[in-house]
Amino acid sequence: MEDRPSIILIVDDHSENRKLLASIITKHTDHQIMTAANGKAVLAHIGEQIPDLILLDIMMPEMDGYQLAKILKENEKTSSIPIIFITALDSEEDKVKAFDHGGIDYIVKPFNHNEVLSRVNAHLQAKRHLEHITEYNETIRYELSIARQIQKNFISMRSLRAGILSVSTRYQPKDEISGDIYDVIGLGGGRYLFFIADITGHGIPAALYTMMLKSSLEKQIRDPSLPLSPSGLLNELNKELCEILIPGFFITAFLMLVDLNEMTCAYANAAHPSPLFYRAAASEIVQFPIRASILGVKKSLVFEEEKLPLALSDKILLYTDGLTEMPGDSGRILGEGRLKEVFLRNMSLSGGELLDKVIAEMKEASSEKTWNDDVTLMVMELIPPIPE
Repeated sequence: MEDRPSIILIVDDHSENRKLLASIITKHTDHQIMTAANGKAVLAHIGEQIPDLILLDIMMPEMDGYQLAKILKENEKTSSIPIIFITALDSEEDKVKAFDHGGIDYIVKPFNHNEVLSRVNAHLQAKRHLEHITEYNETIRYELSIARQIQKNFISMRSLRAGILSVSTRYQPKDEISGDIYDVIGLGGGRYLFFIADITGHGIPAALYTMMLKSSLEKQIRDPSLPLSPSGLLNELNKELCEILIPGFFITAFLMLVDLNEMTCAYANAAHPSPLFYRAAASEIVQFPIRASILGVKKSLVFEEEKLPLALSDKILLYTDGLTEMPGDSGRILGEGRLKEVFLRNMSLSGGELLDKVIAEMKEASSEKTWNDDVTLMVMELIPPIPE
């Protein structure tokens, strides 16, 4: 935004006052002056050129300054114009009334030249600063919207169906961009790698880390020299993150390798919320017991790995802690216990319907009825084939 001479509108029913104020301002500045003798004249022409500041007399016939200010403040095009009231009235009540009607300042007649210049320039400068801030904020909002779309395209999977494997996802950023990341990567031979992670915060740094993390994981999967296992991948990710994470940021992650030929699930956990594993045969939820340290803290950390058998109709729910850390009516977080109840109660549903129900019921159970963190869910189901 380039600075330009400011336009000042002087509104006073006495021509002498208009001329005096104009001469005070133009003698020492390059501001442009517009004048009007009454409120009707202002309203008739205000749309032609919007001033940067209005010096407005209070005591005018037909329409006083208070009435005109009220009309201007109610008009979207003129509501942000700073108004300095000018008047011979000097009581505390008059000053309060001026501010109540949208004035930002008050100049008393007879005019002190230095005071007029000082107040006019101060409020014009404040307005220009506000315009710069507004323009900057608009730029930030636009860039965030682009970043959100990039991240959304980067995290594009909502569902997957391959033989007996069915995966559905839900991804709800708290702000424009998110610190959550997830993916399901087909490795061939009936093997699928599930990945979910949560980076501290919700803003741009967290979003950059999510994309870096996913790219790093994909690079490691393509590297034949690295072990293609959840624990091996987490160990390599941890070493890399220890080099690049800045202080104050940390990452939790869960990796799970599903082998449909062996009907097994191998997993490793880096301090991420433990998924809920529903064993259909026993109609119960089994815990994933391993909870290691967060990523990016200590290079020498070694992540362990466990393997569990899978069966048809089993379901595994992976999620980030934004889902369980919402406050309940008691003030305590809803927690994993509430999530288990909701998950079990809706077990007859599948896929997206199940996730939508889980989200809705957890949100309804919270005292705030809204998310205070990013929320990501994935449900993996092993669906029995339909008999021919």
